[in-house]
Amino acid sequence: MKDFLLTGNVRIFGEMESRPVYRAAERFYRDVRKTLEAGTAGVSRIYIDCSHCMEEEAWEIRVSESDIQIHTSSDLGLVYAFHYLSEKYLGIRPFWFWLDQKIGMRKTVSIPVGTYRSRRAAVSYRGWFINDETFLGRWNPGDDETYAWEMAFEALLRCGGNMVIPGGLENFDKYCTLASDMGLKLTHHHVEPLGAEMFSSAYPDLQPSYRMYPELYEALWQRAIEKRKGQQAVWAVGFRGQGDCPYWESDGESAEKSEEEKGRFLSGVIKKQYDMIRKEIPEAVICTNLYGEMMELYREGVLSLPDDVIRVWGDNGYGKMVTRRRGNHNPRTEALPVNEGEAEGRHGLYYHISFYDLQAASHTTMPPFEPEYYRGELLKSYKRGLSDYWIINCSNIRPHAPLLALLAKLWQDPACRTEDFYEEFAGQYYGENAAAAAGLYRRYAAAAIRFGDREDETAGEQFYTHSVKILARQWMADTEKAAEHFQWAIPAKTLHEQICWLDERLAGKAYGYEKYLEDCEREAPELSDTLTLQVWLHYLGCLGVTHFCRAWRLREENHGLEAFYECGLAAEAFAEADQKLREAERGIWKNFYQYECFADYKFTAHILKRLMGRIRDEGEGPDYYRWQMWLYNQETGKGEIITNLDNHMTEAEFFLRLKKLHHKEEKAGLIVWNRV
Repeated sequence: MKDFLLTGNVRIFGEMESRPVYRAAERFYRDVRKTLEAGTAGVSRIYIDCSHCMEEEAWEIRVSESDIQIHTSSDLGLVYAFHYLSEKYLGIRPFWFWLDQKIGMRKTVSIPVGTYRSRRAAVSYRGWFINDETFLGRWNPGDDETYAWEMAFEALLRCGGNMVIPGGLENFDKYCTLASDMGLKLTHHHVEPLGAEMFSSAYPDLQPSYRMYPELYEALWQRAIEKRKGQQAVWAVGFRGQGDCPYWESDGESAEKSEEEKGRFLSGVIKKQYDMIRKEIPEAVICTNLYGEMMELYREGVLSLPDDVIRVWGDNGYGKMVTRRRGNHNPRTEALPVNEGEAEGRHGLYYHISFYDLQAASHTTMPPFEPEYYRGELLKSYKRGLSDYWIINCSNIRPHAPLLALLAKLWQDPACRTEDFYEEFAGQYYGENAAAAAGLYRRYAAAAIRFGDREDETAGEQFYTHSVKILARQWMADTEKAAEHFQWAIPAKTLHEQICWLDERLAGKAYGYEKYLEDCEREAPELSDTLTLQVWLHYLGCLGVTHFCRAWRLREENHGLEAFYECGLAAEAFAEADQKLREAERGIWKNFYQYECFADYKFTAHILKRLMGRIRDEGEGPDYYRWQMWLYNQETGKGEIITNLDNHMTEAEFFLRLKKLHHKEEKAGLIVWNRV
């Protein structure tokens, strides 16, 4: 029996009026054009039929010598079937766009005769929350501003996802129709219940209080239901404050209200939203996020929820299923059902691969954890009943593609093997150099900084920048007192204790990252704009913090000029990190990182330049001539020189002259020395 021959002259036959089906067929045609030469062989026929009685999302592909028949009962089943053929036989991987996959051309592809069937995913509703989309939100890689988002939704579908929160605030409205047209179910951010416009956006002049304006809130909710009821969705109910805070902080209610009163109020609001949805869409699937104060009230038994609402539990932003740290408060209460009462009903999870906390999280880089860590947390959660709904905070996709691929395996089968994940992943994207790429990915977690003793207390790129910004501000404000916003990391009475702790945590790490970086550049040049870029960000972050801590020690020893110089080196390290981001914007990625504003390496450099001024104030103020006189002496070899015949140098000018004196490379082009 001969194989079926797939050629560049493929034709798809069948009903394609549905938008998801039509788009899936068009994508398959595009994939064929990317991989198979046209006009070199006969016509290949594919017949589609969505009328079969099968489980939702299931598909069956029957391959004969003469044609391919795809049978399914749903649009999404057909989408997955086309993606199976595309990946298995054309080699188009889920992150082909996001990882710049090299795709070669062939004349034909042989597909063995037989019947191929889908496997049911372990998790019912599974998808991404494209949140904190500071890169994706204003980046346009093509002629159509929707193109990047189409690529995001395609990658999710290729990962077997079926649900998405397509951005926050205005982006949700902007791209939800595209997501729906591609076959994805919509769900909602916990601060935007039902996908409704935020109260403070609709009524900026009014206090966002449900007690004061219940009819205005309910009108916004009703409007959202009317607007979206024709689209498939998992409707999120809940009630938080306008800045993603407990409702009472926006509502003006006293925080001293009893937990019973808070629970009773929230229960009533959620029941109101629930009834509004049920009235319009009786069969609607509904969920609520047990996030922050919601979980605390639920655990105390004072928050009442309708029985059929999916309870969505959240991790702490670092992949551990415990409550998140808020400021300096870190209760670490287990965020999973702990008894039979809590375990009743349907459950899901909200999980972070990207997070923003102004402390130590990962947004521009991957969280530094092993695949086995994620498998352990997610398998435990699945066994506790969290099998109905998984929404993954993925932010801007490209930095997190490897871990998103891993979680796609886990939502199919939480018990799957992950020991060889990086070998499998690298084999899909890096061809003959897969072994080297896998080995380098494996080293990523082991290289990381640890800010605590627990397994999830491992630092992302925000640790470097936010630590420095917090401590530099305190240095400029009061050198005797500890920085309150750094007590989360090290409870201390003095700033000196905090900076010394930070210095000890990073001891030797910059050197380790430097060696790792050298290996990345030597062994896998194809990783230059992905993994290697992230290693650069960690290395330069470590280097910047190390110079900052050294500046403090020198200042404590009354070596002000040397402290000034070290602070300048710290500023340069952070500015160079920003430069590395911009250098990685090759081809379609031009301007991808222009709004790197969560860690914000460039602004950290700016803060350090301000600190250089403060160190100079202490060291040579108020006359500002001694350092400049010393510098002239060093440059000329002459004795004391009258300096009042020349202009005073700025901090940037003085630092660059010091670098020249130290025979170090001048980096006058960095943003920190040029930004006004």
